[in-house]
Amino acid sequence: MINKIKFLSFAKNSIKIASAATIVIGTAVTGGALGSKGNRFINLRAKGYIW
Repeated sequence: MINKIKFLSFAKNSIKIASAATIVIGTAVTGGALGSKGNRFINLRAKGYIW
């Protein structure tokens, strides 16, 4: 039972990390295109989206 709970929380964290990595990469690409102002805006949206 404890292992199952640990596994589920690990899986949730993995999904969260994967989502964060995808957004960070997307932010870097889009930020490069838009400049630092756009990058900051996307970062704020990304944080609101994940957490």
